Amino acid sequence: MNKIGLFIKNNKNEIIKYLLVFIFLLLLCSLFPYSHDDWAWGSKIGIERLNAKFYNYNGRWIGNLLALILTRSYTLKTIISALTLTLNLFLIDKIIDSRKKIVKNFELLITIAIPHLILMQSVAWVSGFTNYVFSTMLILLYLYFNRNIINSKYEKKSYFFAPLLFILGLSSALCVEHLTIYTVIISLFFVIYIFVKERKIDLNNVFYLVGSMCGSIMMFSNEAYHSITNNLDTYRNISPISNAISNYFNSISKDLIINNYLLNIIISIILLVLIFKTSFSKKIINYIKCIVIATLSIFPIYTIVIKMINISSVFKYINYINGLLAGIYYVAIFISLLMIIKKEKIVKYLFIFFSIIIMTGPLLVVSPIGSRCFYTQYILYGILVAMLAHELFSNIKTSNQFEKYLEKMVLLTALLFFCVYLLVYFNIYRLNNERQKYLNVHIKENNIILPVVPSNEFVWSLNPNTDEFIRRYKLFYGVKETTNIKFVPYKEWKKIK
Repeated sequence: MNKIGLFIKNNKNEIIKYLLVFIFLLLLCSLFPYSHDDWAWGSKIGIERLNAKFYNYNGRWIGNLLALILTRSYTLKTIISALTLTLNLFLIDKIIDSRKKIVKNFELLITIAIPHLILMQSVAWVSGFTNYVFSTMLILLYLYFNRNIINSKYEKKSYFFAPLLFILGLSSALCVEHLTIYTVIISLFFVIYIFVKERKIDLNNVFYLVGSMCGSIMMFSNEAYHSITNNLDTYRNISPISNAISNYFNSISKDLIINNYLLNIIISIILLVLIFKTSFSKKIINYIKCIVIATLSIFPIYTIVIKMINISSVFKYINYINGLLAGIYYVAIFISLLMIIKKEKIVKYLFIFFSIIIMTGPLLVVSPIGSRCFYTQYILYGILVAMLAHELFSNIKTSNQFEKYLEKMVLLTALLFFCVYLLVYFNIYRLNNERQKYLNVHIKENNIILPVVPSNEFVWSLNPNTDEFIRRYKLFYGVKETTNIKFVPYKEWKKIK
């Protein structure tokens, strides 16, 4: 039997698993419509941006080029999106490297149960996907390459990989700005860490560092960033003090911590079980332990309650309270890790924990920022949860029946999220398809009335609401510039159709 045949035989179940995941994701991604800036990238505006080498626009060369391609082929957009998400799951699995089925089910849950605001602005929106989801795959590739270092098990690898890592570093730095900064910092960390611990200069990581630095130069040499730093840009700005306060309390604390209801519940339960199983002799540590237990117990419940009663509508200062409590909760997670994880394992946990902070740091000073900026942090937070799940089920004895029950519960939860998203996006796809068919029939008319597709919570600006975006919409779908398009509520449109 040849090597390929032997590999397929030995990994048959895993291949079937990822093939099924890919098919399911392919079905879901086929329902995501083009919207917002997709109309610009898929029309002559995108070509004009390319011809100008994205001058005074941004330095996201990889993200921009990918957006140009995917907005011109719905089939390619669907396949690349599903393939990237499947690869993300595969890389998460290999980075965590757990043989426990329940941990693998948690990994699937993480990939599927993305908070809807992050899903809307990254996975379901092509212009968001090309910058945030695709760049996450590139970063996970680098972490996968260094997984042994993260696990404090340095293993010298062939320098054949060095040119490939240069390309990976260069590409990773040309997707989105805060991840550009992260690639430089994290590759510098690996180079220094290996040198200090092993007394070796690892050329693979050096090449990645050089690639990421070259990518950073290409990224930030764009005229747009000169305009932003000098407050000449009408949309974006940098303000270390005012932006830091506003961004943290209004965006970062929500998208990074508060809105991750499911992951917060899971990580709190896991940490609480592990903390209760750990005893300390010093009184001060036990006092801290009590505070941590109270924080981990109360915060997830608190976030769900304030969401249900919509307290923000009656108490304008709630964001400041939420931001403060979110910070305390994140510190509680950090202290919990120090309490329960053994010294030989702590590096990989702290690596993931501080990676989230490093990625988020640049978002404090820039404005505006959106939920899409937190896709990569969400994935790393999910990796932290899955790693802790592995820690829990590796160190605490449970009956096989109980563990199998939990495995099924986690899998069913993942399937439930998938089915809900499938139904939601199928309905959006159906209504949007109806709108596009009507547009194609009446495309030569001078006045066209189109329906507003209800999708505000799940698709980023599917209904153009300004003159500029109506112009982009017309360019994308080949409508005459002189045609007047009016959008009305769907029920009203059905009556006059």
